[in-house]
Amino acid sequence: MKTLILLFLLSVCIHQDNAFAQQAATVIDQNSTPVKIEPVESLKDFGIPFLKWSKETFQMEKKKKENMVEISGSFSEPVTSASINGKVLKVDQKGNFSYVVKYTGETNAFIISAVDQDKKNWRMNYRVVQETAAKLTLKVGDIVDEMAQIPRWRYSFGAGYTLISFRDYQDVILKQNTITLKGGVVYRAIDSVLDFGLSGFYNVFAMNSTSLGQTSVSGEKLRYLGLNARATYHVIEAPSNIRFNVSGGVYWNSSVGRLGFSDMIGPQIFPDVTYVFANGNSLYLYTKFAASISNARGLSFKTNREVATGLHYSFPVSRLNRMTVGVDVSQLSLDLDDAWASTNTYSLSTGISF
Repeated sequence: MKTLILLFLLSVCIHQDNAFAQQAATVIDQNSTPVKIEPVESLKDFGIPFLKWSKETFQMEKKKKENMVEISGSFSEPVTSASINGKVLKVDQKGNFSYVVKYTGETNAFIISAVDQDKKNWRMNYRVVQETAAKLTLKVGDIVDEMAQIPRWRYSFGAGYTLISFRDYQDVILKQNTITLKGGVVYRAIDSVLDFGLSGFYNVFAMNSTSLGQTSVSGEKLRYLGLNARATYHVIEAPSNIRFNVSGGVYWNSSVGRLGFSDMIGPQIFPDVTYVFANGNSLYLYTKFAASISNARGLSFKTNREVATGLHYSFPVSRLNRMTVGVDVSQLSLDLDDAWASTNTYSLSTGISF
C-alpha cells in the first residue's frame, strides 16, 4: 500500500538529479571541441613568419564518424603558390585561405608550404591540439563567462511539488499534495564514457490530502526517505548535440510514518536522451523501468514495478551552475501476499547543479 507513493518520489529524485549532472556537463563540451594550432618543435627553426592564423582556437566537429577541423589564416606577404600536405592550398588576392584537416589523435600533424615572390620556399609543420585544459566560453544571455575544465564531481539540490493519487485493496483512495527535497552527487569516472551517481530524497512536507474511498485516511501524512545508486554509460556524447545515456542501478526507500512501507529495494534501468542547443541550454527526456524484489510476491514486472517518464529543461545561470525545471509522470503497482496497491503521480520540480 505504501510502497507506490515512495517509488514515485524516488523516481523524481533519481531523474532530476541525473538531469542536473548530465546536463551540467554538456554545457562545457557542447556541440564541438575547441582546438588550437601549434608548430611542431622539430621544425620550429623553419617556420613561415608571414603566416597568421585567423583566431586562437578552432572548432573540431565530427563529420561522417571523423573529427574534422576547418582552419583559416592569411599570408601577410604575397605568395605565388601554397600547399598543405602536398595538396594545393587556395589563397585569395588578400592572402586569406581556409582548409579542412582531419584530426587523428597524436598523429595529426600537417605541413604548410609557400613560395614567395622571390621564389623562396617556406614551410612549417603544425599539429592540432585539443584545448582540454584551456578556458572555454559560454554565452548566458548577454553575459559571456569563462568556463574552467569540467569538474569531476557534480552536485545537485532541488525541490518539487507532487500530486499523488493512491488506492489499495481496502478501498483506500487518497489524493495528497507533497513537497519533496532532493539532492545528488555524480562522479565522472571515465570522460564521456562512465559516471557513478548517488541521490536521495526526503518527503519533508505533506500538505492537504483528500480521502475518497470507503476507508477514510483523511488527515494522514505521508513521509518517505529514499536512496539511489547507479552507473551511467554514455552511448552518444559530444561533439554530437544529441546525447544518449543508459543507466542502471539499485534503489532503497522506506516510510518514516504510519502510512507507507519499510525497506523497499529493487533494480532499475532507465535510458535518457538530451538535446543541447547552440546557446548551451538543453532538453532532457528519460524513461524509467524499475522492479520490486522486497515485500512483494515475486519479481514480476507486470505486478510489481514502476514505469515513469519526465521532460526537463536545463539552462546555465552562472559560470558553472545550471537550473533545471521539469515535469514527471509515474505509474506504479505492487502486489503483496495479501494486498495490492497502485499509484499515479504528477510532479513539477526545479533544482540547481554545481
